[in-house]
Amino acid sequence: MRRFYIILVIISLMLQLGGCSFRQNTSNNVEEINNEKTNLYPAFVYEKDIKKWGFINKSGEFVIKPHFDGVGDFNRDEMAIIWNNDKYGVIDIYGDYIVKPLYNYIVDIYEGTIVAQNKENSYVFINKEGKIILENKGVIGAFSEGLALFSDSENWENMRYGYVDILGKVAIAPQYLSVTSFNNGKALVKVDANSFAIIDNKGNLLSKIDEDIIGEISEEILIYRDSNTHNEGYMTLEGKKITDAEFVDARPFENGVAQVTIFSGSESYLSGLINKNGKYIIKPMYGNIQKISDDLYAVSESKNYIFYIWDEFIPKAIMNKNGKLLSDYKYFKFGNITENLKYISDGVFTYIVDNKYKEVKKFAKLSGIGDIIAYNDVFKISLDDELIYLSNEGETIWNSEYKYTLTNGAYITKEKYRPNRYELTYYPKVTGLLDNVRESQISKKLKNIFVISKEGHDNNEIDYYELIEKRFEVNEFKKLITIIENGYYYGIGGAHGIRWIRSFPMNLETGTIYTLDSLFKSNINYKARLEKMIKRQMQEQNKKDHIYFDDSEPKISDEQFFLLTKKGLEIRFQAYEIGPYAIGMPSFTIPYKEIEDIINIEGELWRLID
Repeated sequence: MRRFYIILVIISLMLQLGGCSFRQNTSNNVEEINNEKTNLYPAFVYEKDIKKWGFINKSGEFVIKPHFDGVGDFNRDEMAIIWNNDKYGVIDIYGDYIVKPLYNYIVDIYEGTIVAQNKENSYVFINKEGKIILENKGVIGAFSEGLALFSDSENWENMRYGYVDILGKVAIAPQYLSVTSFNNGKALVKVDANSFAIIDNKGNLLSKIDEDIIGEISEEILIYRDSNTHNEGYMTLEGKKITDAEFVDARPFENGVAQVTIFSGSESYLSGLINKNGKYIIKPMYGNIQKISDDLYAVSESKNYIFYIWDEFIPKAIMNKNGKLLSDYKYFKFGNITENLKYISDGVFTYIVDNKYKEVKKFAKLSGIGDIIAYNDVFKISLDDELIYLSNEGETIWNSEYKYTLTNGAYITKEKYRPNRYELTYYPKVTGLLDNVRESQISKKLKNIFVISKEGHDNNEIDYYELIEKRFEVNEFKKLITIIENGYYYGIGGAHGIRWIRSFPMNLETGTIYTLDSLFKSNINYKARLEKMIKRQMQEQNKKDHIYFDDSEPKISDEQFFLLTKKGLEIRFQAYEIGPYAIGMPSFTIPYKEIEDIINIEGELWRLID
């Protein structure tokens, strides 16, 4: 429990870097990653179903072999964060460890100094040679303008924050309830329950504000909340109000403008844009609105207002500064690549465009939705969990490829089905069988299992409050191939989604897909037998850690998820079936020896693994 609480504190610290609440400046300014010195780019290969990360060069060749669970980008100090088995470390451009993956988290690499969260309640400073130069109790955030927020408190409920410098020395003593990172030499701090202050990087008080401030400093402006109406408004760093608290939601300023939302009655909300003088430049008429260039905006229809966290799921149109729509409501994501290139997604494809949002013909349209980052003259494109690198001329340098090679020499690849923004399915395709007809039949059967056709639907007809994703993994045991469907459903706006799993054990020689009853003799009540054995395992586990509902009665269904493994018959249940959401999808293994009297040893399924 203590470990869990500390993790929450660390997450809280990370959030506070962006402000004193969950509200952060989400500016999409161009930020090209400086990789001129290294020319090394994160990439992965599949080891069976697991991604292993390394680094490729500009020719698309791996120069640091892929053996990490995950990697970050190389920074200007030629260091990159890596992780394995949920532990973090740092490597150099040769792939050698500067810091071995021993830490809970690498908080920051700043001017050659590595800051790592160590154990449960301590952090360390490590130099570029990998030597620990400082170790302190407490927690710490990332550096900004030479200072990092920290707390040395052991009293988690009464934690106070201050700042340390790059040497780990206390620059501003921990005394505040919350703090933000420094921006132009200023930071927002919470002094007590009723007041905030602006301080400089020496800790000097610049102004005190007796208002409820939310978020962070954005372009020298603060957002405040009225304690009676809970509406929001804007004020200067000196506490002078720019607007009244007239908005139900006030967003940070970005490029001189801020989105504001008003309540227009009948549970309807409208959004517009104001300038730094608090004057409307776009009156509240839309669901959401964002500035995407000097004179263009992305807007959603007024009926489609949704809290900004989920705004990427709402279709938008491009509008000029005069309020004229230049497109239909069909785009979901907008982003900057370089000063002259941007990207835009319609939920099915992503396009590289110029500053007028016209397609740049040398770049092909890209299947999927995601992000594009410029590494100088190389573009990193992350789309639907896959990865592509393009040159700035649109030529493919490298792209990820899934290929699961089976013992018999055949292999399984994956195909993508994305009919709209709200559905994504990766389904398996079998290749390399000697019988081409059977190969085609099996692949068609698998596609029909995974893909539910919705011909005639488009982005505007789908209920965009529902997101459905399906992926798969492969389990091979002797001659039995089991395709596992991993599904995810999310009702947008909910606290979390729901995952599900299905198993499809297959005979590649015949194309047969088996159900659990195929394992057992006929006229045997195998369900009752398995349920009794699983109930016994649940009771034993509950004695150690009470994780299952007291009245849980495991029920084996006709479509029950199961795997045949070296250890025995594995049964998994869906979320909530026999326990709370937090335990996931419980799994129980029953040794074959305990059920050998009811197994059909002459059956086709058993012979595949015997």
